[in-house]
This record gives sequence, structure tokens and C-alpha cells, in this order.
Amino acid sequence: MSIIICAFAGLGKTYLAQKYENIIDFDIGQFKYKNYGKTIEEQERQKATSHREKNEEYPNNYLSALKEVMKKDNIVFLPADLEIRDMLLKEKIKFVFIMPSVDSKEELVSRYKKRGNNEMFIKRAITDLENWSKLTYNYKKVVLPKNKYLEDYLIEKNLVQLYW
Repeated sequence: MSIIICAFAGLGKTYLAQKYENIIDFDIGQFKYKNYGKTIEEQERQKATSHREKNEEYPNNYLSALKEVMKKDNIVFLPADLEIRDMLLKEKIKFVFIMPSVDSKEELVSRYKKRGNNEMFIKRAITDLENWSKLTYNYKKVVLPKNKYLEDYLIEKNLVQLYW
């Protein structure tokens, strides 16, 4: 059975999916938009742009594909979007929501710029961080301390092992 983690932007989802065989970065872009970027760099630049054409099959196509992925023993990272978390709750899919601490803002902005996100994306992400940190949720929320990544959390919970 898969472990589903909705993780805030910039915490290492893509990096971990490239590093570990049992981790999947299940991004919504390829399901939500037509002509989605073919490379990670193109995808990062497209985030929070207004000229993307939506796929009329979304969110049903995403949910159907997610349910297929969940049949295997994987750690599946999903975006932390409220829309995604609401969909998971509606479908009664258990998940953990992981976000950075509010004092991580400067570090996050640096990460976003380094990976090519535009200013609109960065502004929205920081606003979400500030707003979401004040809310309580009816599901498990984990706040990572400053300078921590998802990998730190996964190692701490013995969900992945570091091999040297």
C-alpha cells in the first residue's frame, strides 16, 4: 500500500523521485494542462503562468491515474494544493500534509529562483505558506523545521534509508 504525502513546493519531491526507486513525484501538470512541459525545467517555468490551456478531463484523469499508482508499494508525493487535499478527503484517501516552517521563506524563495519559477509562482507560494501555517486541519500536518527537506523527514520515519 502506498504512502501519500502532499508536500509543499520546494521541499525536494522531484529530487527524491529521481533518487529512490519507490518514490513517485505525482505532479498534476501533465493531467491538468494541455502541452505541459517535457522537461523539469520547462515545467517549473510554466508554473503560475496564465497562458496554459486546461485539460477538460482534469481532475478525473488525475484521480484515476493516482488510484493506479497507489496499488503498488510506493511513497507518492502530491502537490500541497488545497484542491488536491480536498479531493483526497472526498475520496477518503489517507495522506500526510508536509509544509515548511514560516521562517523558511528566504530559503524557499532562493530554491524557487534557482529552479526557474517565475515571480507570480513565488509570491503565491509564500502567501500560501503564511496562510496555511495559521490553519488547523482535520488530517495530519507536519511542519518541517528551517533548512530541512522531505528526505530528512523520510529518513527520520525510517521510510527510506541513506546508502553511502
